Amino acid sequence: MNIEKVYHPFITGAYNKLVGELMQETGARINVPPPSVNKTEIVITGEKEQVALAMAKIKKIYEEK
Repeated sequence: MNIEKVYHPFITGAYNKLVGELMQETGARINVPPPSVNKTEIVITGEKEQVALAMAKIKKIYEEK
């Protein structure tokens, strides 16, 4: 899933708290590249339903900003 790098902090949250909560809620593994890496791709892995739920939640955060 490609999300502009400027929005990554809104997805990870302070000290990666939000992304950790998203992983617990959805059961999916969410890998957001560190700020030092020039990549926009957020990798989501897990069962099909878990990935779909995680993508929907991330998309919602992105659209609210």
